[in-house]
Amino acid sequence: MMQNKIQKAFGQICADDALKDTTKKAVLEKAYGKQVRKPFATKRIYSYGLLASFALCCIIFMGKYLYFTPTAVISIDVNPSIELDVNRFDQIIGVEGWTRIGSITGCVV
Repeated sequence: MMQNKIQKAFGQICADDALKDTTKKAVLEKAYGKQVRKPFATKRIYSYGLLASFALCCIIFMGKYLYFTPTAVISIDVNPSIELDVNRFDQIIGVEGWTRIGSITGCVV
């Protein structure tokens, strides 16, 4: 109700939009005792950048988890006995020897 009265009062004024804005800022500054500014576009850019960097970190950590988690273990029980850890991309991510010769072979592989 009060908003409509103010809007009708200011609607009748024939002034530039810039003059209306500066007058509005001056009235708000007097009323609240501080300078009122519009939010900068840089705040939005920083928030988008923060969101993008968070998403990138999540993707990196998820990829690291997917790559370095063994999904299968292949055990070769001949002399030397070795165990191969394989990830979901069929890449060998770990080798473990069960005998002295197997551990030496695991270091070479």
